[in-house]
Amino acid sequence: LGDDGVLYAVDKRTGRTFWARSLGLLSASSPAVVGNTVYATVLSRGNGSNSGRAFALNYKDGKTRWFRDLPSPSESSPLVDHGAVFFGSQDGTVYALNTRDGSVLWTYHAPGSVKASPTLAGGVLYFGDYSGHVQAVSEQTGRRLWMSGSEGAPLGSGTFYSTAAVAYGRVFLGNTDGRIYAYDASTGALDWAVQTGAYVYASPAVTNAPGLGGTIYLGSYDGTFYALNARSGQIAWKFGAHGRISGSATIVGRTVY
Repeated sequence: LGDDGVLYAVDKRTGRTFWARSLGLLSASSPAVVGNTVYATVLSRGNGSNSGRAFALNYKDGKTRWFRDLPSPSESSPLVDHGAVFFGSQDGTVYALNTRDGSVLWTYHAPGSVKASPTLAGGVLYFGDYSGHVQAVSEQTGRRLWMSGSEGAPLGSGTFYSTAAVAYGRVFLGNTDGRIYAYDASTGALDWAVQTGAYVYASPAVTNAPGLGGTIYLGSYDGTFYALNARSGQIAWKFGAHGRISGSATIVGRTVY
């Protein structure tokens, strides 16, 4: 899904385009594919509107199965589980839509824009927002289980753009105040925070690394890529990339990309 709102289906072996479909004028999210359906969100649906839209499309030809107009833009990548598609929007609304017809199952209202994709673990959705809070809500009902505060040291006044990683009983994500945060997944209590010195837009990748144990990998706008101990936040190693890092890490085998 390109910035211009055009969704492409491309042959992964040859690069040939199977089909292309314009979903709007502006987008900044990744699609989700489950079974024979592609789910996507856009920031602007066009036709003179600056509001967003959510889509479900046939993966073979790009034809619309259903769409739902949103009162505000969305750049949150959809998450699909058990017949529901979850995503956030810039007015702070997090949606759970029925995958069959796009009907609203529930909505949750965060105190700030939700630009990240929700992360699902153990029936709980975790996400940060642009008010500087991290929240955990029930996948089934949208009921808030906890919400972290963003006031007081060492917490800053930044915003959460990073999509969270949930592992080892903790929620890990970056913040525009330059810190990487770890919260207790059950209570929302802050376990540790590490300052990088510049925006952390990237989403973390987590694995049990040989010789290191539980380790978080992500980059910062300070041009450094970090490997952090998941338990303590201690820096295991870092790599100078000589440029701002906004993309998220991916781990394949023993290599992190």
